[in-house]
Amino acid sequence: MMKAPSEGAIRRLFPSCVERQAHRPSFRYNVTMKPKEKTHPLKEENSSEEIRALREEEIPQFVRIGLAAFPGFKMPAGEPERFFTNLRRTGRGELYGYFQEGRMLGGYLVYHYLARFHEAQVKVAGLAWVTVDLLHKKEHIARQMISFFHRQCLADGTFLAMLFPFRADFYRKMGYGAGARMDEYRIPPAMIPAGQGKGRVRHLQEADIPLLEDCYQRLQAQRHGLLDRTPEEFQRFFEGPGLRVVGVRSTPFSTTWDSDPVNAAETDKGERLSGYLAFHSIPAAVDNPFLNDLNVHELVYHDGEALQSLLAFLHSQSDQVERVIFHSQEEDFHVLFADPRDTSRCCFQGDWQQIATAGLGVMYRFLDLPAAFRALAGHDFGRVSARLRLTVRDTFLPEVDGSYDLIFRRGRLQPGDGVAPEVELKMDIADFSSLLMGAVRLRSLVRYELATLSDPAWLDRLDRLFRVEEKPLCMTEF
Repeated sequence: MMKAPSEGAIRRLFPSCVERQAHRPSFRYNVTMKPKEKTHPLKEENSSEEIRALREEEIPQFVRIGLAAFPGFKMPAGEPERFFTNLRRTGRGELYGYFQEGRMLGGYLVYHYLARFHEAQVKVAGLAWVTVDLLHKKEHIARQMISFFHRQCLADGTFLAMLFPFRADFYRKMGYGAGARMDEYRIPPAMIPAGQGKGRVRHLQEADIPLLEDCYQRLQAQRHGLLDRTPEEFQRFFEGPGLRVVGVRSTPFSTTWDSDPVNAAETDKGERLSGYLAFHSIPAAVDNPFLNDLNVHELVYHDGEALQSLLAFLHSQSDQVERVIFHSQEEDFHVLFADPRDTSRCCFQGDWQQIATAGLGVMYRFLDLPAAFRALAGHDFGRVSARLRLTVRDTFLPEVDGSYDLIFRRGRLQPGDGVAPEVELKMDIADFSSLLMGAVRLRSLVRYELATLSDPAWLDRLDRLFRVEEKPLCMTEF
């Protein structure tokens, strides 16, 4: 069992900020941090408390606590246990429990991913299923578990954490900043462009999982924010009768593929998908089984031709589909449609017609800024040259709290050279996490007084420095 370590063990496992900084490589950015006397989240004088990985036989107890905490999660009996057990066996996830006097009072799930972080592939930890026994809420158990999770990440060399919050304000206090928003569109098929037709679109079968994986992973290798996936995660597309998948081949399909899709992967060996669409149908009317809405679960494409082929497929469903429900993180997605108004026909502020409903999901949190800066050694910061002092407030993880002298020369981040900074930027770690991920612009943070500049004349230049071409994209639910 992983009991709370002694003070000496804590220093060895989680050295103080000053000690960690002293042992960093020379690429240090002249970092100044505030040390903390204790780094372990549990009270060392109370040895009855511990946080540790769960054994397989403890998973049902964790599930009972979790389902009671989130009664809205309706799951068949035994399904969560099977899911968590499989995650452990594949290495994708690990469950942890919080114990007092040997009794489990809460727990959480950690996912282990690789993510595209601008030009680099980095380790990311996904936090999920943070649950506390109903009898022990408001006892700061969740706070202790999240603090322990952060230090697990630091010990593992993971500098970026992410989660889907049940309440954004709760996690914002712990340093998590908002990611990109998602818009939900409800578009009649007739308003979707038919383009050059759907000639290259075909049904995909379980045998095509390697093609799906290849299509997604090629996009993941290029698109900022995307998480990696395993073949087992694509297997879920074909579990159960509801979800269907169609794909676009990069070249025309063969006759054999048309007649026998099960043997397609062998027949068209060496071919690739240039896009795919996963969707399921939802009844659009209680008393008419012939009318449905088509809910797009995932839309992936590598080029405009693939996108137009998939849109043409959706356009052709107008005889039995009332609305196609898209979920997009692309800011300009609405311009695809002849009429992007959703079917609510709502107006607001006079003549503004509703085209979508918006939601915020994933939140990001940087746990080790020098490590994040090192990962960005090949990133172009808008070709800006500047000597910037970045001052970050972090009341939850004191290792991050402090000032960082950053030198940019023609957009490349360089080691600090001891020369005085030209401008200082101050903000909270939650907002800086959003900024460094590219989910929000510095101009907006300054406008909303969530960030301050020592010299406002630098705003245009620093806004260009942190601005990204595309906001982070997350297509994985966890």
